[in-house]
Amino acid sequence: YQGRLLYEEFLGFKFIKEKPRLLFSKKPSSSIDIAQILAIETEKLPEPEKLRYLKVRIRGIKKEWIREDFNQKVSFEKKEAIVEITKKNPAQKNIAFSPNNFQKYLKEDKFIRFNNSLLQKTVSSIVKNEKNPLEILKKLFFWINKNIKKTPTFSIPNTLDTLKMRRGDCAEISALLVGFLRCVGIPSYVNIGLVYREGKFFYHAWVSLYVGEWIDTDPALNQLIADPTHIKLFQGLENQWEIFKFLNNLKIDIVEYR
Repeated sequence: YQGRLLYEEFLGFKFIKEKPRLLFSKKPSSSIDIAQILAIETEKLPEPEKLRYLKVRIRGIKKEWIREDFNQKVSFEKKEAIVEITKKNPAQKNIAFSPNNFQKYLKEDKFIRFNNSLLQKTVSSIVKNEKNPLEILKKLFFWINKNIKKTPTFSIPNTLDTLKMRRGDCAEISALLVGFLRCVGIPSYVNIGLVYREGKFFYHAWVSLYVGEWIDTDPALNQLIADPTHIKLFQGLENQWEIFKFLNNLKIDIVEYR
């Protein structure tokens, strides 16, 4: 309609353009839990939040569907991916870095928006004069958990919409945190992948940021330092729909944990 996309069907889902305020005012039309439908069953893990290391075997995945990162190693044996994730606890210290080395993680895009007076005023009121990036993260993390209602949604996340509506799921909350972090010059990005909960791996989004070294944080699950059950597949919210192409075809076995 006049150059705007109002309706689209993709992977069996129907997408209808709607204003955020109207979207959240409507009651869900179905009781179907998409997260449960797409979940991948596996073995039980005792106290996953306390783990420091996890090793899994993933069947049904291609090399282009999973990536290595600062805390994630990937190797392939035949047609199986062996993935090792290590939890990183950073040292608390002030840092100095050249923004030129992190331009990719400091820019705006169609999902991460921070060149806005409302967002800038909000961040300024939260951070105040704090300079330590880890302390800044703690302040932003606390504010999000106190002020953003965690509500299951199926939408295209945007930093500003999340801030205005004060609600969202893991993707919306991650978009908001990255917008906050980039606003104060802290390199950060959104991860799209899987997380373990109660014997299953679920679709999930969380955040990586640079505090002198790269770390993972998960505001949706209230984990300041994310546990190692977070399996990274794609980077950036522009890739969030890619995961639905193959999620039901994956098999995950837990090999080792400690």
